[in-house]
Amino acid sequence: MALWSEKRRGWKIYALLSALLGVVGVFLGETRGTMLGLAVGVVALFTTYVLAARDNRRLRRFVVGLGASALLLAGILFVFRQTPVVQKVPALSRLLNTSLTDATAGTRFMAWSIAVEAWQDKPIFGWGPNNYFYAFNAYYRPEFLLQGWRETWFDNAHNIVMNTLAVQGIVGVGAYLALFAAAFWLLIAGYHRGRFNIHWLAAGVAFLCGHFIHNFFVFENPTSYLYFFWFLAWINAQAYPPEPLAVGVSRRFPAVAGVAVFIAAALVIFTTNINVARANRATLTAVSLLRAYPAKALEAYDKALAYGSPHIDDIRGDFSRYASDFLISIREIDRLPEGQRMAAVIDSALSSNRQLHPLDIRVHLQQIGWLQFLGVTRGDAQLLSEAEKISYEAIALSPRRQQLKYQLATLKLNLRKFSEAEAVMQEVINDEPRVGESWWRLAVIYKEIGQPEAAEAVIREAEAKGVVFDQGSRDIIESSLGLTTTAP
Repeated sequence: MALWSEKRRGWKIYALLSALLGVVGVFLGETRGTMLGLAVGVVALFTTYVLAARDNRRLRRFVVGLGASALLLAGILFVFRQTPVVQKVPALSRLLNTSLTDATAGTRFMAWSIAVEAWQDKPIFGWGPNNYFYAFNAYYRPEFLLQGWRETWFDNAHNIVMNTLAVQGIVGVGAYLALFAAAFWLLIAGYHRGRFNIHWLAAGVAFLCGHFIHNFFVFENPTSYLYFFWFLAWINAQAYPPEPLAVGVSRRFPAVAGVAVFIAAALVIFTTNINVARANRATLTAVSLLRAYPAKALEAYDKALAYGSPHIDDIRGDFSRYASDFLISIREIDRLPEGQRMAAVIDSALSSNRQLHPLDIRVHLQQIGWLQFLGVTRGDAQLLSEAEKISYEAIALSPRRQQLKYQLATLKLNLRKFSEAEAVMQEVINDEPRVGESWWRLAVIYKEIGQPEAAEAVIREAEAKGVVFDQGSRDIIESSLGLTTTAP
């Protein structure tokens, strides 16, 4: 914008300051995908200048020299990427020291391949917008747990192309790529027709390339969509400027229409922002009052539900999580005057959420954990059996997820189905034998049923097969089994 044909000084200063703040923001964000997008954008900028400025040798020589200097600087930074000076530069050190074999990169690649598998299942229209989470669960691979529990939950493929392919199929990904193709075509055609100067052409191509590369390693979000669609709108407006109005035709907006738009906007803002904020505030109040004033906490929770927030499932889920943790901490529900009522509220909330989201295994896990606590606390085998049934429903949605089977094995242990608990854990180990937690969980089952020799044999077998136990696992093995393991 600073190089646009309009030469007003105030506009140029504003544009240059905005550009500077934008670049600083990219570095402070320390996102490697964004940094890579910026680098590709710079390469696209230089390349476009060189190709388009064929008749301007002076400009071409300047751009080639600047590009060669930038390439030399990039090479020097890469060579000295381990030095303290480079390590202190935000984001740059992360990008230069990126390894394709680190944990994050490995799980990202697996998430991409899962997107392809999910797309093959529903190739035309995909699983539906924002439904990658369900596809990921269906095709979850046990090796994700090798990188820790944080790497076992993906609600996005972290690649806009792969994610769109999975959730909207070949139709959706074709439409998304067509946005870029149309923008490139309008830029090039507009440049040849004189609609854009060479600076706008180069900057436009650079932006589109940088934005696409950025999204190839992450995904679109409201902020990136604002930039992207604003830019597409600008290209369209410049390539196809509006026709002059006929004589007597006014651009004035009718007053009645203005009032109608204002009222509609106010209603939307109230419904989607103000009312939601009121419900969230009531939920926060309910959670904060749980331990000191349980009765008032329940009143605040009822108030939060009464607002009719579109996020009522989150309200029920959040309150249930904190309330169940509170009841678990006091152990004896009946010791608390409001205990029975709070337990009933949790039951109702979790059942309603599972009915609303029957494919969301997080809801299943929350309800299973609650029912297991109640069943053990009250000695109620029926509650444990209900939790077991819900566990099988969740496993059908994510057949290879260890967390679900760990919980199922514990339930079977509570129900004294010892051979079935052992069989579940053996199945998990056979599916991915490198996960240390699966081995010690099987050993704990043997210890619980009075077979300490078998428990020790499991741990020694794991070590013999090269399984590495992290510090948390070694602590559990020592405290629960009385055994020592070899440190990694």
